[in-house]
Amino acid sequence: MSQVRVLPGTPNDKLSSPETQERNVTYVSGWTAESWIVTSQGRGVETAESVRYPDVVVEYAGANPDGLVADRPVLIVEVLSATSVPRDLGVKPAEYASLPTLAVYIVARQDRAECVLWPRGADGAFAEEPVTVDGHDAVIEVAGLGVYIPLAGIYRGIRPA
Repeated sequence: MSQVRVLPGTPNDKLSSPETQERNVTYVSGWTAESWIVTSQGRGVETAESVRYPDVVVEYAGANPDGLVADRPVLIVEVLSATSVPRDLGVKPAEYASLPTLAVYIVARQDRAECVLWPRGADGAFAEEPVTVDGHDAVIEVAGLGVYIPLAGIYRGIRPA
């Protein structure tokens, strides 16, 4: 997986620009660095059932960056492994759906450009069935946040079998 860097603007402006060709950097259009705190591992998310430690947590700026638990997560990413399938795809979606500030829960595969996501709808409810976004040309759109995440950036260096 690559480092995440934020680019303001529209996806058409930024996702196709020469600066997105930089190695090991994923550009996320629609975010401003001042608006979000992005952490990876080591920062917990407290659910009704337990405290989870996702691979990536994105929170609103203003959250306590030094706390051990995320205050207001808006996006959670888990990287799927053979041993985490039952938890990441079975147990965690319901746990994370109980978080009132969460806009989307994303599970990213390691072996191919594919993410499974549970977005929160306009009605405030999470999708009962996940949405699969796959292929290097695909883009994850987090409509509630106005954010676009290109899979080509996340999966740079991983080619289809």
